Amino acid sequence: MQSESNSYKFPAIHDFPPLYTRQPTESTWQNQVKEWERIILAYYRSQRLYRLNLVEATVPGASPLFDNTKIKRRLSLETLEEIVNEMVRKGLAEWVTDSNTGSKSAARTQALIYWRKPEEWSSLLWNWINEQGFNNSIMTVYEIANGEAAEGTDFYEMDTTVLIKALEVLSANGNAQIFTGTGDVDSIGVKFFGT
Repeated sequence: MQSESNSYKFPAIHDFPPLYTRQPTESTWQNQVKEWERIILAYYRSQRLYRLNLVEATVPGASPLFDNTKIKRRLSLETLEEIVNEMVRKGLAEWVTDSNTGSKSAARTQALIYWRKPEEWSSLLWNWINEQGFNNSIMTVYEIANGEAAEGTDFYEMDTTVLIKALEVLSANGNAQIFTGTGDVDSIGVKFFGT
């Protein structure tokens, strides 16, 4: 993440030392969480990131987002987990499920960060499908996120898990049908219905 942030300018609050220490007073803590939510969402949007590995992100020097070398402060893993828990509660993040067991990881080490929620992504996708004339056609998840037609869109090279969640919203609304295959996730097919 270090090289990705070279062009990103953090807000002034990012240099405020108390931001990196979990505040004991509940009202102050809630304000601290709100500031971190804004910072995380803005950073992830600017860098087009979707997944947060809490352990990796809190290693010294690993991420300028959580390790501010200018003021020599770093957010702890425990505090970051509490912040992400609040984000999950508000629908701004989701803990990643262990694909082998189907259960949430006990350690809660990874989260999807929703700088756009799946419902918002589904609206963008649906508009794109209609604009491109892809109604009544079948595409793979890979084509949707990485195909030539997707270049230049906000969802180009999108995280597959987030894309599938957006497609599930379209499916629930009756605008798409998802066909799971026997191969990898990128080969999942999606049929889009007419308007």
